[in-house]
Amino acid sequence: AEELRAMLAALPNTPADEVPDGADESANVEVRRVGEPPAFDFEPRPHWEVGEALGILDLPRGAKVAGSGFPLLVGGGARLERALINFMMDLHAREHGYTEVWPPFLVNREAALGTGHLPKFGEDMYEVVEDGLYLVPTAEIPVTNLHGGEILAATALPIRYVAYTPCFR
Repeated sequence: AEELRAMLAALPNTPADEVPDGADESANVEVRRVGEPPAFDFEPRPHWEVGEALGILDLPRGAKVAGSGFPLLVGGGARLERALINFMMDLHAREHGYTEVWPPFLVNREAALGTGHLPKFGEDMYEVVEDGLYLVPTAEIPVTNLHGGEILAATALPIRYVAYTPCFR
């Protein structure tokens, strides 16, 4: 039974019939486009250069405490990040009728299996071995599992949640 469970967990999701086969992103099909890409009369600079010039992003100090790929947001950058989180949470809760939840940032193995993050992304997830828990790579895992193992009445659907978690990946 355990061997069968492991084999089933390793099976990928079946793509929809309209998804084209392809070896790489060149086979992707544009489904729709909203608006036009902006045109600039200057050479745009990458966000990390703009952020450092504005004093809102400090990549060297982020790397010093956590390694490459972990930015440190400073002053207005930190406030902007917090404001964007609040804006999106409020937008979905107030204007779109979602229920705001603040889920745990750690999940058990069953929750990660239930969303397909294990075993596929197990190498990329941070595991707290002594507790049998994983740091969440996305809010999807705890939020999807809020009703795991439950049978919900059709009249209770749809259920819409909005959540913020740091993404440990």
